[in-house]
Amino acid sequence: MREQYQAGAMIKGEQIAVKARSIRKQAHPVKQNGKTVRRISAKLAGTAYCVIESQPAAAYNIGDSLKAEIINGIADKIGPIKVSAKEGTGRHKIQTTHLNGDAICVIERPLRYIREALSSQQKN
Repeated sequence: MREQYQAGAMIKGEQIAVKARSIRKQAHPVKQNGKTVRRISAKLAGTAYCVIESQPAAAYNIGDSLKAEIINGIADKIGPIKVSAKEGTGRHKIQTTHLNGDAICVIERPLRYIREALSSQQKN
């Protein structure tokens, strides 16, 4: 199990569990092997977290995860978005769902303290 924080880091698997403050779904067509296939993308914002739950792709393991401010996910199906009453406070409830069927998650914007640490290392 490894947790990744850098921009561009990604995970692949058959089923990925997702948590974030905001989850937005959008369907779009993609060409695969000469056919047009409908894939669904999800934009996760506000300290998003993804973890592989089943059938990871090569070079990945069950339990590998991503944590960032913004994560993009693409899958064949996305389950219903559930609002968790146990996590978060007031209007900052946490939303959860599952990405199913050849799912991929990629970090678009890392956590703020990771970005600041990397920029301070580059200055030195």
